[in-house]
Amino acid sequence: MGAIDLRGPCKSKIELMVDGTVLAPPDIALLRGADQWIKVQYMNGFSITGHGVFDGQGPTAWKQNDCSKNKNCKMPTMVCK
Repeated sequence: MGAIDLRGPCKSKIELMVDGTVLAPPDIALLRGADQWIKVQYMNGFSITGHGVFDGQGPTAWKQNDCSKNKNCKMPTMVCK
């Protein structure tokens, strides 16, 4: 799954039910410049439920990490504000 930006304002309750695996892309370039994989902003009453998992493909992502030599490093992350 590519980068997702869920953005409010939302004042109603919103539930995201995940019962499978949400899989990050294997290549950071597939995020097309997004600095987060999944971003949720400005939503009151947002919840994530279910028995699924978010798989950021850690071992694959860390191989692409150039933070030791790139001062503008941005590793994709899941962020909820």
